Amino acid sequence: MAIYWPETLPKKINTDNFTEKPQKQFIRSQMGVGPPKQRRRFSRGKVDYDFSMIMSTNQLEDFKEFWDKQLHDGSFRFQFPDPYDAGDYISARFREVYEVNNVGYDAWEVTMNLEKLP
Repeated sequence: MAIYWPETLPKKINTDNFTEKPQKQFIRSQMGVGPPKQRRRFSRGKVDYDFSMIMSTNQLEDFKEFWDKQLHDGSFRFQFPDPYDAGDYISARFREVYEVNNVGYDAWEVTMNLEKLP
């Protein structure tokens, strides 16, 4: 059974601090003479996403419950709203523990590090 990002949580990421880093998908070998050889390692690799979302206090509580109970402290794979296509989902999991900072009255910035899985 697939686990989906809760409906009560934001679907859009904060694009001010969004970064995307694809995994290197080729292997390079030095030759005794001439240029190095290079070949594709696999057809689809993972992509790392780093970003934050602004959440209300209630949303933050929902997020922490999702993290604890459904993702078993962030260890499970889940379906996350695609940062490029709001109507689609990507298969993802957390690379690191999330970070929370208060940015105003009833406003929390939740920083996340996800990996999009093939």
